[in-house]
Amino acid sequence: VPDDISKIFLCDGLITSRGGVTSHSSVTATKLGKPCILNCKELVVHDNLKQCTINGVVLKAGDLISIDGKAGNIFLGKYPIQSA
Repeated sequence: VPDDISKIFLCDGLITSRGGVTSHSSVTATKLGKPCILNCKELVVHDNLKQCTINGVVLKAGDLISIDGKAGNIFLGKYPIQSA
């Protein structure tokens, strides 16, 4: 994550394929008030294609998703933010 910090500042949330609640990703997302899903084993990142796959669903750079960090759910599209 230290190498990705400039990108983390630009995003509205974070999904990682590994890490736990004490990981740098988790601490950074929490400090910045961004939703975060950690240790998403279904996430496969394809940097060279600028896309990722989650449970067989291909997401390309710029696609909108919504993250429910508390429940660990990822939704296609943009949903309104609700306070917990």
